[in-house]
Amino acid sequence: MPSYITNRRGYVYRATGQHNAALPFQIRLQGMGIGSDLASARAIITQAAIQQSGNYQFLHTIGETIYVYIFGDKIGELRVSGVAFMQSCGRSGAQGTGMQQVLLEYERSKLSALASPVFVNFGDVPFRGFLTGMQLEVADAETNIGQWAFRFNTFPGR
Repeated sequence: MPSYITNRRGYVYRATGQHNAALPFQIRLQGMGIGSDLASARAIITQAAIQQSGNYQFLHTIGETIYVYIFGDKIGELRVSGVAFMQSCGRSGAQGTGMQQVLLEYERSKLSALASPVFVNFGDVPFRGFLTGMQLEVADAETNIGQWAFRFNTFPGR
């Protein structure tokens, strides 16, 4: 598992140990240049959340009888967010800032550009989701660190 060390404002250094053991829980955006396992990434994933619900209707009638109608599942939402750094301390890897990487990956993988789902591994569970939204902001101007979030709409089934 890599560790991230900062030594200057907005710069980060990725240090890897001798043992590259698999983590019990990882979030991976397949085909995207964002993530802690990529040496060239200046934007890393720090959080993820899934929201799913069913599509039901309850009908209350006279005499305290309640009918429930089940219509299946609603489309779900998967949110992946993280931190964007200004630069890496090392000279190798991709050019540009973490915020530029996030914007580039969004423009390349959003639903209107890709017209197909993106595969997101939430631990060991794969999801197919459409990248439908993005949020990018400066979290701390003094340290040149940004915050970002991708919103995917996921659908039931494998």
